[in-house]
Amino acid sequence: TGNRKNIVIYFLAIGLAFLFIEIAFIQKFTLVLSQPLYAVAVALCAFLIFSGLGSLYVQRRMKKASSSIIPLMTRRSVSLIGLIVILYIVILPLSSSLMMALPETARIISAFVLAAPLAFVMGMPFPLGMATLQQSSPQLMPWAWGINGCASVLSAVLAVLLAIEIGFNGVMLCAVVLYLAALFSHRM
Repeated sequence: TGNRKNIVIYFLAIGLAFLFIEIAFIQKFTLVLSQPLYAVAVALCAFLIFSGLGSLYVQRRMKKASSSIIPLMTRRSVSLIGLIVILYIVILPLSSSLMMALPETARIISAFVLAAPLAFVMGMPFPLGMATLQQSSPQLMPWAWGINGCASVLSAVLAVLLAIEIGFNGVMLCAVVLYLAALFSHRM
Protein backbone atom coordinates (compact mmCIF):
# COMPACT_ATOMS: atom_id res chain seq x y z
CA THR A 1 0.00 0.00 0.00
CA GLY A 2 2.97 2.32 0.57
CA ASN A 3 3.89 1.79 -3.07
CA ARG A 4 0.38 2.74 -4.17
CA LYS A 5 0.37 5.79 -1.92
CA ASN A 6 3.66 6.96 -3.47
CA ILE A 7 2.24 6.45 -6.97
CA VAL A 8 -0.84 8.53 -6.13
CA ILE A 9 1.27 11.31 -4.58
CA TYR A 10 3.80 11.37 -7.43
CA PHE A 11 1.40 11.47 -10.36
CA LEU A 12 -1.13 13.72 -8.61
CA ALA A 13 1.62 16.17 -7.65
CA ILE A 14 3.22 16.40 -11.10
CA GLY A 15 -0.21 16.70 -12.76
CA LEU A 16 -1.24 19.57 -10.51
CA ALA A 17 2.15 21.28 -10.64
CA PHE A 18 2.47 21.19 -14.42
CA LEU A 19 -0.78 23.00 -15.00
CA PHE A 20 -0.27 25.38 -12.08
CA ILE A 21 2.82 26.68 -13.85
CA GLU A 22 1.18 26.65 -17.27
CA ILE A 23 -1.80 28.67 -16.03
CA ALA A 24 0.46 31.14 -14.25
CA PHE A 25 2.36 31.63 -17.51
CA ILE A 26 -0.88 32.23 -19.39
CA GLN A 27 -1.68 35.02 -16.95
CA LYS A 28 1.81 36.50 -17.16
CA PHE A 29 1.81 36.31 -20.96
CA THR A 30 -1.58 38.05 -21.03
CA LEU A 31 0.11 41.10 -19.53
CA VAL A 32 2.97 40.98 -22.04
CA LEU A 33 0.97 40.15 -25.17
CA SER A 34 -2.08 42.32 -24.30
CA GLN A 35 -4.37 39.65 -25.77
CA PRO A 36 -5.64 36.73 -23.67
CA LEU A 37 -6.12 34.61 -26.79
CA TYR A 38 -2.49 35.12 -27.84
CA ALA A 39 -1.33 34.36 -24.30
CA VAL A 40 -3.22 31.06 -24.21
CA ALA A 41 -2.01 30.08 -27.69
CA VAL A 42 1.63 30.95 -27.01
CA ALA A 43 1.75 29.37 -23.55
CA LEU A 44 -0.02 26.16 -24.58
CA CYS A 45 2.02 25.85 -27.75
CA ALA A 46 5.34 26.45 -25.97
CA PHE A 47 4.56 24.13 -23.06
CA LEU A 48 3.28 21.33 -25.29
CA ILE A 49 6.16 21.50 -27.76
CA PHE A 50 9.00 21.94 -25.28
CA SER A 51 7.70 19.56 -22.62
CA GLY A 52 7.28 17.00 -25.40
CA LEU A 53 10.91 17.58 -26.38
CA GLY A 54 11.96 17.22 -22.74
CA SER A 55 10.07 13.96 -22.52
CA LEU A 56 11.69 12.72 -25.72
CA TYR A 57 15.13 13.73 -24.43
CA VAL A 58 14.72 11.85 -21.16
CA GLN A 59 13.38 8.75 -22.93
CA ARG A 60 16.43 8.67 -25.20
CA ARG A 61 18.74 9.15 -22.22
CA MET A 62 17.07 6.24 -20.42
CA LYS A 63 17.59 3.96 -23.44
CA LYS A 64 21.33 4.68 -23.47
CA ALA A 65 21.87 4.39 -19.70
CA SER A 66 21.02 1.87 -17.02
CA SER A 67 17.84 2.11 -14.99
CA SER A 68 19.86 3.32 -12.00
CA ILE A 69 20.07 6.77 -13.66
CA ILE A 70 16.32 7.37 -13.28
CA PRO A 71 16.40 8.63 -9.63
CA LEU A 72 19.31 10.94 -10.47
CA MET A 73 17.50 12.33 -13.52
CA THR A 74 14.36 12.82 -11.45
CA ARG A 75 16.28 14.76 -8.77
CA ARG A 76 17.98 16.89 -11.42
CA SER A 77 14.78 17.68 -13.31
CA VAL A 78 12.88 18.64 -10.15
CA SER A 79 15.82 20.74 -8.93
CA LEU A 80 15.98 22.53 -12.28
CA ILE A 81 12.22 23.13 -12.28
CA GLY A 82 12.44 24.70 -8.82
CA LEU A 83 15.44 26.83 -9.74
CA ILE A 84 13.95 28.04 -13.04
CA VAL A 85 10.56 28.85 -11.44
CA ILE A 86 12.23 30.94 -8.74
CA LEU A 87 14.37 32.67 -11.36
CA TYR A 88 11.27 33.41 -13.44
CA ILE A 89 9.43 34.85 -10.44
CA VAL A 90 12.26 37.36 -10.12
CA ILE A 91 13.06 37.90 -13.82
CA LEU A 92 9.60 37.93 -15.44
CA PRO A 93 8.49 41.28 -14.00
CA LEU A 94 11.74 42.87 -15.22
CA SER A 95 11.65 41.26 -18.66
CA SER A 96 7.93 41.94 -19.09
CA SER A 97 8.43 45.68 -19.22
CA LEU A 98 11.20 45.26 -21.80
CA MET A 99 9.08 42.86 -23.85
CA MET A 100 6.07 45.18 -23.87
CA ALA A 101 8.13 47.78 -25.75
CA LEU A 102 8.71 45.32 -28.62
CA PRO A 103 6.49 44.94 -31.70
CA GLU A 104 3.74 42.33 -31.41
CA THR A 105 5.53 39.58 -33.36
CA ALA A 106 8.70 40.02 -31.30
CA ARG A 107 6.65 39.84 -28.07
CA ILE A 108 5.05 36.57 -29.19
CA ILE A 109 8.42 35.05 -30.13
CA SER A 110 10.00 36.31 -26.90
CA ALA A 111 7.24 34.80 -24.79
CA PHE A 112 7.51 31.50 -26.67
CA VAL A 113 11.29 31.36 -26.17
CA LEU A 114 11.00 32.44 -22.54
CA ALA A 115 8.78 29.46 -21.73
CA ALA A 116 11.07 26.96 -23.48
CA PRO A 117 13.65 26.11 -20.78
CA LEU A 118 11.09 25.55 -18.04
CA ALA A 119 8.71 23.63 -20.28
CA PHE A 120 11.57 21.40 -21.49
CA VAL A 121 12.48 20.36 -17.96
CA MET A 122 8.81 19.99 -16.96
CA GLY A 123 8.47 17.30 -19.62
CA MET A 124 10.83 15.00 -17.73
CA PRO A 125 9.15 13.90 -14.47
CA PHE A 126 6.23 12.05 -16.10
CA PRO A 127 8.26 9.67 -18.29
CA LEU A 128 10.75 9.17 -15.44
CA GLY A 129 7.89 8.21 -13.13
CA MET A 130 6.40 5.89 -15.73
CA ALA A 131 9.80 4.22 -16.27
CA THR A 132 10.14 3.65 -12.53
CA LEU A 133 6.63 2.28 -12.40
CA GLN A 134 7.25 -0.01 -15.36
CA GLN A 135 10.15 -1.58 -13.45
CA SER A 136 8.41 -1.92 -10.09
CA SER A 137 4.64 -2.24 -10.68
CA PRO A 138 3.71 -2.26 -14.37
CA GLN A 139 0.14 -3.31 -13.55
CA LEU A 140 -0.39 0.11 -11.92
CA MET A 141 0.59 2.16 -15.00
CA PRO A 142 -3.05 2.72 -16.07
CA TRP A 143 -3.74 4.10 -12.59
CA ALA A 144 -0.82 6.50 -12.95
CA TRP A 145 -2.21 7.79 -16.25
CA GLY A 146 -5.66 8.21 -14.69
CA ILE A 147 -4.37 9.97 -11.57
CA ASN A 148 -2.27 12.36 -13.65
CA GLY A 149 -5.18 13.08 -15.99
CA CYS A 150 -7.53 13.75 -13.08
CA ALA A 151 -4.96 16.10 -11.54
CA SER A 152 -4.68 17.95 -14.83
CA VAL A 153 -8.42 18.59 -14.85
CA LEU A 154 -8.56 19.65 -11.18
CA SER A 155 -5.53 21.91 -11.43
CA ALA A 156 -7.16 24.44 -13.76
CA VAL A 157 -9.84 25.29 -11.20
CA LEU A 158 -7.53 24.93 -8.22
CA ALA A 159 -4.88 27.21 -9.75
CA VAL A 160 -7.39 30.02 -10.24
CA LEU A 161 -8.76 29.63 -6.71
CA LEU A 162 -5.25 29.66 -5.27
CA ALA A 163 -4.29 32.68 -7.40
CA ILE A 164 -7.18 34.64 -5.91
CA GLU A 165 -5.73 34.03 -2.44
CA ILE A 166 -1.95 33.99 -3.00
CA GLY A 167 -1.38 35.36 -6.52
CA PHE A 168 0.14 33.64 -9.52
CA ASN A 169 3.66 33.76 -8.10
CA GLY A 170 2.27 31.89 -5.10
CA VAL A 171 0.71 29.35 -7.47
CA MET A 172 4.10 28.84 -9.09
CA LEU A 173 5.70 28.34 -5.67
CA CYS A 174 2.97 25.82 -4.82
CA ALA A 175 3.95 24.01 -8.01
CA VAL A 176 7.56 23.83 -6.80
CA VAL A 177 6.36 22.36 -3.50
CA LEU A 178 4.27 19.82 -5.41
CA TYR A 179 7.27 18.83 -7.53
CA LEU A 180 9.29 18.38 -4.33
CA ALA A 181 6.51 16.20 -2.88
CA ALA A 182 6.65 14.14 -6.07
CA LEU A 183 10.41 13.80 -5.73
CA PHE A 184 10.13 12.53 -2.16
CA SER A 185 7.49 9.99 -3.18
CA HIS A 186 9.45 8.80 -6.23
CA ARG A 187 10.50 5.59 -4.48
CA MET A 188 7.76 3.56 -6.12
